[in-house]
This record gives sequence, C-alpha cells and structure tokens, in this order.
Amino acid sequence: MLLNYGTINLEFDEKFATASGYITGVATEGFDYSHGVVGYYEDLDDDILEDLAAAVEMQIETNQKQFDKSQDI
Repeated sequence: MLLNYGTINLEFDEKFATASGYITGVATEGFDYSHGVVGYYEDLDDDILEDLAAAVEMQIETNQKQFDKSQDI
C-alpha cells in the first residue's frame, strides 16, 4: 500500500481514533499509537483497517497537494 507511493512511513496531520488509542502514523510493518506503543495491522478488525486505509489515502493526497503548492505546480 505505502510502497506504491515510495513511502515507508507516513505521519497523520490528525490522529486516527481507535478503541486502543490514537494512531499518529503508519509504516510498512505497523503503526504508532500516540501513547508510544507500536501496533500491527493484523491486530485490527476489518472495518478499522478499511477506515485506516482510507485515512492513509487522504493523507497522501493532502501531502501531495502541499508538495505541489510548495513547488508552484
């Protein structure tokens, strides 16, 4: 998912809420909770995983827009 964009780590502008805490960023191997614990995708239920994937896509689009703006594209 992230490797398609050449990214191995992505930080969220806004935290992603789960029952276990807020996710602040994702990486190829897992994700970071705001309380300092590393989480793993296989531990998430399917609905949360789908929502997280959508949040990642939105963050990538936001980052791309910010980059394009900084480059006057």
